[in-house]
Amino acid sequence: YVARADAPESPVWRCPVHGWNLQMDDMTLPWWNWQSLEKMHIDANFIYGTIPEQLPELWPHLRSLDLHDLKLSGALPLSLTTLENLTQLQVQLNDLQCPEGVDVIAALMKRPKMRVLHVDANPRMCGCLPPEAPHFLHLSVGETSIRLNCDEHLEL
Repeated sequence: YVARADAPESPVWRCPVHGWNLQMDDMTLPWWNWQSLEKMHIDANFIYGTIPEQLPELWPHLRSLDLHDLKLSGALPLSLTTLENLTQLQVQLNDLQCPEGVDVIAALMKRPKMRVLHVDANPRMCGCLPPEAPHFLHLSVGETSIRLNCDEHLEL
């Protein structure tokens, strides 16, 4: 169980007995062979490592990916933008960052089927938001370095 509190004096805790302690990018894990997978929700565990760049090749039918409140680090892969059916991506409460020289957040927001994009509480995540998010998109970017209306000449 994970409890996240807004007040700094409130406890945040997990029960390690009931959580998975796995490396996300360990390609020997059985889930990487689940080619017809459409939803992967493994939030609030002790999963660490990076999100593999080849994830779209392994899970081409993925619609919903929920990796929030894990111990993930590294860059959010640009390859996620190739998932044609992706409607929901929740990666908040990790230590993810933007890929060098690429605005993966802007690219994900342009995906026509994207409806939920939660990247908040990743302090090193960067990118640019358009002046207005599409009305159908539920977007959370608090506690990141993502900015609104960035100068197009700004290097990430």
